[in-house]
Amino acid sequence: MTSKKFNLIILGSAGAGKGTQARLLAEKYKMKVIEMGELVRMAAKQKNEKGRLIAWMHKAGMHFPDNFIEELFDQKIKKTDLSRRLLIDGYPRTAGQAWDLERILKKYYSSRPHLALWIKINDQEAIQRLLNRAICSKCGQIFLKRNIKKCPVCGGQVKVRDYDQDKKSIKKRLTWFHQHVIPAIEFYRRRKNLIIINGEQKPEKVFQEIIRKIEKKL
Repeated sequence: MTSKKFNLIILGSAGAGKGTQARLLAEKYKMKVIEMGELVRMAAKQKNEKGRLIAWMHKAGMHFPDNFIEELFDQKIKKTDLSRRLLIDGYPRTAGQAWDLERILKKYYSSRPHLALWIKINDQEAIQRLLNRAICSKCGQIFLKRNIKKCPVCGGQVKVRDYDQDKKSIKKRLTWFHQHVIPAIEFYRRRKNLIIINGEQKPEKVFQEIIRKIEKKL
């Protein structure tokens, strides 16, 4: 295993398995994970008008302005141990956010390389996975079956997100991914620090491919 310090940005459409791979990678490389969905959920718990607005937008599956996401991320980095490797999940989601993130990483990690990891699956695979997915409303744990009602991790209620309820809603999210996130992925391709992974394999095979390609890239 490489001893080199590096940061990792994990990208992919809904249902690609980013969260699963992020946990495995964090354990292997002793990485600090910053998950944008978690930051948004924490912001939504603020007991003020801003918190209520964020909670409403999040529940509806709306996308937040780039400057709002940049501020959330920057505030989190300020409180992070910069000596550790960093894994970023769920950010950037647009080409504009990719530029924002580039500036932040240069500010806090001026000489450390970062890699972008794209876990790639086709839309039909994503739809099938999301039609079976549910999430804990308390801790954010994702479950691949909808018959689980109580989270075994924290005891919270397991629900289906409003925007995962049916195929029409899911297709809308995937269209947004192609229109907005793919340009962010192209940002990293042009910088030659993009790693593409076949996400349609079993999770352990996906993980093995990721490790092999990271080690080769570094």
